[in-house]
Amino acid sequence: MKVIALRGPANSGKSETLNIVYQLLLLFGYNQVPGHYRELGDPVNKDCTDILERKGVRIGIAMMGDYEDHKEDCIEGDTIQELLTYLQNNGCKKALCACNSGLSKALAFIKKEEYEAEIVEKQKIKIASEMRISNEEEAEVIFKLI
Repeated sequence: MKVIALRGPANSGKSETLNIVYQLLLLFGYNQVPGHYRELGDPVNKDCTDILERKGVRIGIAMMGDYEDHKEDCIEGDTIQELLTYLQNNGCKKALCACNSGLSKALAFIKKEEYEAEIVEKQKIKIASEMRISNEEEAEVIFKLI
């Protein structure tokens, strides 16, 4: 499975960027595979995991990239490793995920040999109007990698 990971600091717009990619996939002919959509974490962040399909090719997405183990408030199934394993076990050829910069275990998992990993660096922007532009530019980069 090819993994495209959007890596960046907390609150840098990773979820917003992956939501743009998700909408682009739906707009350009991918359809949701029933039974896989699930909200993740705080609904305010609009994080989710889902599997989309077009012409028999499945692409998974996992927007919450905050956990690499079950400390704090992480529930079973919500670590980056568990989310990617779920997507792979359900036939995804490619997976998109968010990953906070400081998660060394999760990054090592993403970079393991069985995955073809592409890491896209998310820039933290402080001006709101520039954040939107940055998110859209990075969403385009990710979409082209698919």
